[in-house]
Amino acid sequence: MADLNETFGYQIFTGARHPSRNKVLQIAFAMALTLKETNRALTAAGVNVLNCEDRRDAIIIFCIDRGCSLQKVNEELYRFDEETVS
Repeated sequence: MADLNETFGYQIFTGARHPSRNKVLQIAFAMALTLKETNRALTAAGVNVLNCEDRRDAIIIFCIDRGCSLQKVNEELYRFDEETVS
């Protein structure tokens, strides 16, 4: 559901690879994490948390709050001419 290569996903969870912010977001949507849980995962990965003052992040936060799928968040980001998560 995260649209990640299985090996790459395994390496992230074992700590062998350090994911980008988008990869963490892909995993967060696949796991249906809350905003708090998503920001905690982003912090653990050493990348910036979601910031509602950033337009792209605000769209992502909106989608998290509504329980959207990864596909839906990508559709919304595309609709607003923002970089998709995957």
